[in-house]
Amino acid sequence: MIPVFAACREDKLQDFEDPIGSVYFYIDEKKEVDEILYSFIYSFEDKVVVNVPVKCSGLATEYERRFRVEVVDDLTTAVPEKHYSLPSEAIFPAHAYEAVFPVTLYNQDADLQSKSFVLALKLVESADFELGDKERQIVKILFSNQLEKPESWQDWIFGEWSRVKHKRLIQIAGKDLPSVDELNNDFNFWYYGVGQELKNFFIKNYPVLDEHNQVIEPW
Repeated sequence: MIPVFAACREDKLQDFEDPIGSVYFYIDEKKEVDEILYSFIYSFEDKVVVNVPVKCSGLATEYERRFRVEVVDDLTTAVPEKHYSLPSEAIFPAHAYEAVFPVTLYNQDADLQSKSFVLALKLVESADFELGDKERQIVKILFSNQLEKPESWQDWIFGEWSRVKHKRLIQIAGKDLPSVDELNNDFNFWYYGVGQELKNFFIKNYPVLDEHNQVIEPW
């Protein structure tokens, strides 16, 4: 399991009242749609629990509260009970400004070895919480059981392949590389969009190490 950590806004640590609070996902402050990437290739487990971090705003309470999450069907390719399971709600602890929403991913489908699946989640209002930051209401979990160099990987666009770089590409694009023909048909997106953002990331964050602890050189 990949641990995912979060902090929360502690507006008034000493004040505890009963007003309705608000909640929102928070994974990457630079993106409007947060994403979590997971691969079973690094695990021998049949299932894993990914804890999705949630932040709250407003005052804490002296009692437990509950928040709700639903699947965004039109953004999801994963199949319930085959690829994942999740509760309809989770607990926000008393006196807390942070919580996690547990999602169970299953490593039982052979298709996971050849493609990634997406599970998109959204927060919904509950008796205890309203919706917070409107740009932080959806989170995507991208997962698979294999991450190998695809045929369509072009070194002159993306640089030398590595798993670390490949993961970053998926996070930027929101999906894995398509076939060679599909990549060529959407060349502007992959070259001027994804390729340039990928290059800029490794320039701005230099040095970044790959899975073999080698520096990923800008290209």
